[in-house]
Formats: sequence, structure tokens, C-alpha cells
Amino acid sequence: MKPVQLRGAVFAKLNVSAITSLLSAEYGAIPAVFHDTALQAPDSGAGDYFPYVSFSVVSDIGFNTSDANGTNAIVQVDVWSRLGTTQCETIAQAVYDQLHRTSLAVTGHITTECEAMDFTLDPDGITRRGLLRFRVLALE
Repeated sequence: MKPVQLRGAVFAKLNVSAITSLLSAEYGAIPAVFHDTALQAPDSGAGDYFPYVSFSVVSDIGFNTSDANGTNAIVQVDVWSRLGTTQCETIAQAVYDQLHRTSLAVTGHITTECEAMDFTLDPDGITRRGLLRFRVLALE
């Protein structure tokens, strides 16, 4: 499983109305789901551009057997909100529901498991962050 394939599969799972309907419409025709960095307005403090979701493949190591090569990847999904804990938790639960123990469209996918879900308040005192870490196993 190549990282680019994994990113595409995760984006496809997150770019569904169960999640995008909960996110900001300020980004226009594109959904407020981003790989790595959100495309925010020049004034990134603008509350209209929240909530949104960003994700990245933070590690990708071998998961090999005697007769097959595989991948053991960690995908981190971040939920960003400025309307408080409830909104952040609601979006994080929708992300969890879309990814935890569901099938991903990558070659040899075995499982996707949520290993952690954490919530923090950023130092600005208004931005909430939900951080979810998923382990993805696949054999080719």
C-alpha cells in the first residue's frame, strides 16, 4: 500500500455528507477536508473557516510476513472547531464512525483501528482540536 493510495482512500471515506455537512462551507466547492494543511483565508483567525478536518499519514512501516509484503501505517485525523467541545466531539465521532473497523479501498487492506481519540484546547483559548489516530494494516 503506497502512502498516496492510503491518503486517497482516507479522503474518500472522510469526504461524505455525514462529515462534510458538519464542516464549514466557506471553502466553496471543495469540502473542508484537507490532507495536512487547510487552505484558510489570509486571516487564519477567521472563525468562518471552522470547523474543518485535516489528516496525514504520520508513519508507514513494514508489516511483512514470510511470503508477503505489507504496511503498518498510522493515520492522524485532526478535527478543528471554534464552537466548543460538543461540535468538536460530534465531528470526531462522525470521523470515527467512517474509519474505525471499516474497509478502505487499498490493495490488501486488513483492518483500520482507532487507537486514540484526544481533545485539547489550543493556546489561543478558542480553537478546539480533536486528534484521532488510526492504525491501518495491509498485505500485498
